[in-house]
Amino acid sequence: MRLRHLLVITSVFSAATIPAAWANPEESAATTVTEWMAQIEASQAQITGVRLDTTEAGFQVVLETATELVTPTKKVSGNILEMEIPNAVLMLPEGSVFQEIDPIEGITQVQVTQLPDNRVQVTIAGTEAAPTAEVLPGATGLTLSVVPGVVPVSEDAELEVTVTAERGEADYNPTNSSTATGTDTPLRDVPLSVQVIPKEVLEDRNVTELGDALETAGGVVPAGRRGTSVFGPNFLIRGFPVSRGFFRDGVTTFSLSSINQRH
Repeated sequence: MRLRHLLVITSVFSAATIPAAWANPEESAATTVTEWMAQIEASQAQITGVRLDTTEAGFQVVLETATELVTPTKKVSGNILEMEIPNAVLMLPEGSVFQEIDPIEGITQVQVTQLPDNRVQVTIAGTEAAPTAEVLPGATGLTLSVVPGVVPVSEDAELEVTVTAERGEADYNPTNSSTATGTDTPLRDVPLSVQVIPKEVLEDRNVTELGDALETAGGVVPAGRRGTSVFGPNFLIRGFPVSRGFFRDGVTTFSLSSINQRH
């Protein structure tokens, strides 16, 4: 009784594990296990070469075989595109792995690897986003047309704009002055309150008189004496009158009329 059960279980197991072609003698010419293995190996596509060809949009991964390859399945994970080809064997002169680092801008790695159960995997890693690939099957081999991925811009993403310019003559924010020290000294190093009205400001405002120019300086207002007054122009600086404190090139200047650009 035990021997009978053992024979039944063994028969069921053997019938479940052999392929359909082996189970059906009419569809297979193999009569031995060796012939059957040879027939299975002959049905597998042998990839004998892998090369990369550059295109205008990206590049192509060409898998060279003597027969047609099955269309691969695709999978995207982060910035990596994986494609798996069933019923294929990688038989390269350099080994069972093909690898290319930084083939073009936007692609960091291309790798073709042999997997168990007669599967070949093509892995393409992008710099920031997963690339896209179009399968171009042929009578022999398989071509993958690859284009680097583009990172999508979110509508809520902040756009940072930086404007740079060289400091030149048209400068509204002077950093140096020779008024207080007699030498061209940075204002931050002068222990006094110095206000500089740049030439560009005066030209843009079309200023012709000193009174108009001093309107730009904080805390300076005219004291009502202008024109042909015998006392000359007078101003209040933070509430204190100034009538003899005008200098031109370091020399005291006095005028019975308004001081204009001719003085």
